[in-house]
Amino acid sequence: MLDDNSRKEQLSRAFVTAVAAHAGIKCHHQTDLDVGVDGHFKEVRKRQTSRTRLRKRDQTEVPVRIVNEFGVSLEFQLKSSSGCVLNQDSVIYSADSSDYDKLVDVERMAPILLIVLALPQDQQQWVKVEEDHTKLNGRCFYHFVPTGPMTTTKSKVKIVIPRTQTLTASSLKKLMDDHQERFRPLLGGQNVKSV
Repeated sequence: MLDDNSRKEQLSRAFVTAVAAHAGIKCHHQTDLDVGVDGHFKEVRKRQTSRTRLRKRDQTEVPVRIVNEFGVSLEFQLKSSSGCVLNQDSVIYSADSSDYDKLVDVERMAPILLIVLALPQDQQQWVKVEEDHTKLNGRCFYHFVPTGPMTTTKSKVKIVIPRTQTLTASSLKKLMDDHQERFRPLLGGQNVKSV
């Protein structure tokens, strides 16, 4: 049987994957080395080509469409906790100092998005399976921790996240658009906005 931390990790992956799928964004999860990045989001686009193909059912020529990944990946560090403090305006997450240091590393080319799944303290409330639906009780909050000096403490580092920064399909699309816009000059100025 999985320990509590492994269960929380699996639930956070499921939550983020579901939100990304709802937004139409591909979610990759890192499965090997622990380098401070647990995964990344990538947009997927359908594009019509100048080629055509013969449709078998009615023998007509139809345009060929290709599906591929598009733009710049948005990397994330994924955490899950039943000990977050939820205030009226903010969520306080206590990060391990080593995880915090990976977020603020000044040598990173782009910031890493911290995603925290705040779960209820009662484990029996984490997931409810009903006849017509399954409910994951908790909310994911996101935050870009600015790069800067690493912590000098070995204890936990408190990260304050505005409660308005809830991870939803629409907020993820906005995050992706903003991230693509940041890299637009490097991409030759091409239009990288979501459709």
